[in-house]
Amino acid sequence: MKLKLSSLKVNLIDSVDDEEFAADMLARHHYRGAKGLSGEYLKYVVTEHGYWVAVLYYEQTCRYSRSRESRIGWSRERLEERRKYVVNNSRFMILPEYQGVKNLASKVLSLVEKRLSKDYQKHYGHPVFIVESYVDPEAGFVGSCYKAAGYEDIGYTAGYNQRDGSKTSKKLHFMKPLHKEAYLALSGDYPHPLLTGVKPLEGSGNSFVLDANSLDFSSLREALSKIPDPRTASGQRYEFVPIMTLCIAATLCGYTQYRQMRDWIRSLPSELRAKVGLRGDRTPSETMISRLLRRVDAELLDEVVSSWLLSQSESITGRVLSLDGKHVRGTGGSTNKQKKFLQVIVQDLGIVIRQEEIENMHEGKAARRAVKGLKLDKNLITADAMHTQVKTAQDIEKKTAHFSSLSRRITQI
Repeated sequence: MKLKLSSLKVNLIDSVDDEEFAADMLARHHYRGAKGLSGEYLKYVVTEHGYWVAVLYYEQTCRYSRSRESRIGWSRERLEERRKYVVNNSRFMILPEYQGVKNLASKVLSLVEKRLSKDYQKHYGHPVFIVESYVDPEAGFVGSCYKAAGYEDIGYTAGYNQRDGSKTSKKLHFMKPLHKEAYLALSGDYPHPLLTGVKPLEGSGNSFVLDANSLDFSSLREALSKIPDPRTASGQRYEFVPIMTLCIAATLCGYTQYRQMRDWIRSLPSELRAKVGLRGDRTPSETMISRLLRRVDAELLDEVVSSWLLSQSESITGRVLSLDGKHVRGTGGSTNKQKKFLQVIVQDLGIVIRQEEIENMHEGKAARRAVKGLKLDKNLITADAMHTQVKTAQDIEKKTAHFSSLSRRITQI
């Protein structure tokens, strides 16, 4: 039958009549029939101009799979906590009159996968990041459509029923991540931004979200040991370095308010808190975190954290840097009375690599001091038009600078 792939539409099956029709189609044309689904599940129908083309069921994945856990890198603890982010495409059937249409099966899978995570978020309160499916070679299937749709063949199952332990045929196991960082998010010890729902405020310049699992916190603890503890001996219920380490980790993950930091620290597994050095089952309160962060040496902390973050990246070569003036809250009653600094920021990392206080509102002078002495190579520097001055460009070492007040940027060649 002639069919246009561009005309295909995906809809959730949510009416009794459609559910009965889908079950009837599966019972007649699918080798596994339409047995009941388990856990959180969704049913889809793909149509063309109102005619049914395909039926797909997604349900809760099995409790344990050796091949899946090996591919993701899951521990038993992470498996139990994050299994809901993986779903099983347990039924996929192209109606008989459309079977054999070139590229149809992979197109159908792709269309459903584009909305699958959002549908799970809407119906069950969480997204999904990996789709898997099991194919039975003894039934004459080899998973060609899954391979064409970008699924990875991760091997055979053990060949037994997890519900009653009975022997079954070994199945081919296919998996596909719906996000490029899905495996990292599910396997990491720290909550990944994908799991917490925290997103960077793109274009705002005031929020950077990093994956804490990719950072070396042992070196951060060593760096933080150089900062004096501002508390008295009687107020040191928790050790300074572990608490500061976790507060910084929470901030990098997008949790910037004191209450958010408290909740993020509480959400960590106890063994992970202990690894950082926070012993026992107790966690700091919002008040304790607030008092500590308000009293710590802010300038020294900024210097230590910025240096540590910069050490976590390979280099700043080829990155985009920006010159930006910032008022520091709490340093004056009104904006005009607050201290202002000119910062050199690595944009994609959110790292301040240098800052100079702006005295008497001479921002141009502060900019020249900030860039003077920086070892730059093939960097693009963006700035306000006020900084596109010959003197500023000349202070960038060993570079021939070209600038334009229209483009508001200084480009290094």
